Amino acid sequence: MAVFLISYDDRAPHDYSALYKLLSLWDAKRLLESLWVAELVGPAETICNLLFNTLGVNDGVSVFQVSPNCDGCTIGANPEGVDLLIRRAGWRRML
Repeated sequence: MAVFLISYDDRAPHDYSALYKLLSLWDAKRLLESLWVAELVGPAETICNLLFNTLGVNDGVSVFQVSPNCDGCTIGANPEGVDLLIRRAGWRRML
């Protein structure tokens, strides 16, 4: 499995229930308010389409695969998401 960053814009009207259910099934960890990290089998396009199907037609979603030992930094992010990136992608812990 690979590590993916998942970001979305759920534009009004907001209904996060189906999105959160899917992220929960994937055991995704919240990094920031609308940025999640998950270990999944790709490709990114498939993950993106699955997520978009939980959102409305005016919403947006982006999915990025994180390469091992890629450069990254977080400050003020949720510890669960940061820990996954440190363990699986070689990120360094910041504040």
